[in-house]
Amino acid sequence: MNVFVLSSYVIVSLWIVSGVHTCSYGVDKLVKKLRKEHNSSSTFAYAPILLAITAIVPIYLFLSNYGTITLLTHDQTAENMAKNILNTSEKNGILLLSKDNEIFNASYIYYAQHYRPDIALF
Repeated sequence: MNVFVLSSYVIVSLWIVSGVHTCSYGVDKLVKKLRKEHNSSSTFAYAPILLAITAIVPIYLFLSNYGTITLLTHDQTAENMAKNILNTSEKNGILLLSKDNEIFNASYIYYAQHYRPDIALF
């Protein structure tokens, strides 16, 4: 995992927990309000509402984005860019990189896939 995005993972995780808590609180208030209005103590009458909120919406979001996600499984853009960067250096040359995208991609290709071991990457 990249260290630079760790703080954003923590923030998003806290945001998700807060959203789940808020949704459960809202659903609880809604169920209590509907119970008072209809004088019903059974929660089975409100099962379709809870099912719609907790199951149907995430399934819909997953299915609507599935096509986009599956297209990215064979995306070689970063690898091709890194190989092109490493190919710019001459044999036994030194390659100095300055930006994060170039450094991370080229470092992965260079160290993990052992592409162009003849050059020195900095």
